[in-house]
Amino acid sequence: MNTLQKAVIEQLDVDEDELQTTLKDICNHGADAGFSGFIYYSETTEFYQDNKADILTMAGEMASELGTSLSEMVAGFNCLDYTAQEVDEFLLYPEEGEDYTTFENAFAWFALEHTALALVDEEG
Repeated sequence: MNTLQKAVIEQLDVDEDELQTTLKDICNHGADAGFSGFIYYSETTEFYQDNKADILTMAGEMASELGTSLSEMVAGFNCLDYTAQEVDEFLLYPEEGEDYTTFENAFAWFALEHTALALVDEEG
């Protein structure tokens, strides 16, 4: 289990008996369905800031596997309404404010969903 996966599990704050069910629910319903530790902007923005390097590494690797740029992949997130150019600007020039908060939230949810998928796949 990598550092980001451990951080996601810690943030979810569910007991071991509930973990697999919660991970499967995340895979089936997406992060926007509301999961403990990933509901409020105060939670998701802090999670993003604390795990930014690992999240961006995971996202970059995924974009590469998909044959696209990171900014194009992120612009395609359902919870965002930004162009690839706007995503590039957020990555290069992080700002305070509602738009950047939404961006941080999207990356926290990305980490949650893809970690859940990886861990459920490992379980078989």
